[in-house]
Amino acid sequence: MPARRPCRDRGVILEWLGQITERPIIIALAIIGAGLATLGADVVVRRLRIGPRSARWLLRCGYTAMWTSVALFIVAGFLPAR
Repeated sequence: MPARRPCRDRGVILEWLGQITERPIIIALAIIGAGLATLGADVVVRRLRIGPRSARWLLRCGYTAMWTSVALFIVAGFLPAR
């Protein structure tokens, strides 16, 4: 197996992680996800104009946004203090 090359872009990656793990971004992502999940659940219960497939897609998008927010919050805890 060939030897692995060291990553030269660690600074760029850490800078990017630092930007996406800022508090306003994490909070906004959580609020958007909660709104989408609530809207999707409301559509499922009330059986509004969109179909069940679209409602499930909306729910999944909401939950994905919320879990992404949780993951970013955890990552932010491991990053060095700014």
